[in-house]
Amino acid sequence: MADQIAAAVRDSIATGKFPPNMHLRELDIAREMQTSRVPVREALMQLEREGLVIRQANRGTFVAELTEKMLCARCRRYGGLLEGFAASEAVRRLTEEDLMALERVTREHA
Repeated sequence: MADQIAAAVRDSIATGKFPPNMHLRELDIAREMQTSRVPVREALMQLEREGLVIRQANRGTFVAELTEKMLCARCRRYGGLLEGFAASEAVRRLTEEDLMALERVTREHA
């Protein structure tokens, strides 16, 4: 449930429904998602680790202001994930002929 809540809050931040510096109240989110506050708290901790929200002692949780630097770092992270996925898909589709060609190129450049 926490993952679903995190995804919903993440989407709300991305679309601007939850703008920067907005106070995110656990009880309000729990009511909207029809759940208890425990999975909401877990979701907000996950989003804090991702840098999307900031938790302040005795004040609550707020939507973080996304800087260009943060957005670039996220793009690089997701780019790396996509590249890894593409590589694993490519490896699954290699033929015996492809493997022999790869081995030949590797020997030539070693």
